Amino acid sequence: LIDLAPPRSLQYMRFETDGHLRLYEWQNGWAVVQDVLGAGDCSYPTVCGQYGLCNNGQCSCPSEDNSNLAYFRPVDNRRINLGCMPVTPISCASMQDHKLLALSNVSYFNYVDSRALPQMIDEESCKKACLRNCSCKAAFFQYFGNNTSQGSCYLPTQVFSLQVNQLEVTHYSSSAYLKVQITQPPPSPNPSNSNG
Repeated sequence: LIDLAPPRSLQYMRFETDGHLRLYEWQNGWAVVQDVLGAGDCSYPTVCGQYGLCNNGQCSCPSEDNSNLAYFRPVDNRRINLGCMPVTPISCASMQDHKLLALSNVSYFNYVDSRALPQMIDEESCKKACLRNCSCKAAFFQYFGNNTSQGSCYLPTQVFSLQVNQLEVTHYSSSAYLKVQITQPPPSPNPSNSNG
């Protein structure tokens, strides 16, 4: 005997652009009934878009500690969760003008790099490898305790959302370095060459 009774509710699951896997149910309109993965607000790789920094569910653009220089700006000032973009795009023709912007107390969702070289187990080697590779956009280093001479190095070619590291949750320390392009100031006019 086949039960032909109508279903009690209509449901579907959708993988959202912010990284959430949500279950929807029809209740006089579609409504979210469950976040299936149930990770914290900042644990999703795209919650704050590319280069966005998530802190307690709030998104911002990364900045250098104790500096008023801006290396990143929002893609859309009204919707910061869409992510950030470099103020100056990275140019492989000017690799001598690349630098790594150190972000303190920041973690990333991944530290596993199957392409990493075995000798890249310390933080300095990790940073140098990123600066030598133009396609590298960041150097993420995960270590335990205070020993930065041994850990996991990840050199992504695309940077997704970052998050403030909560040591009591993650139980590891990490370093984050974003590659930025330094713009050289235009040469100042030489007053001795003027025809006065």
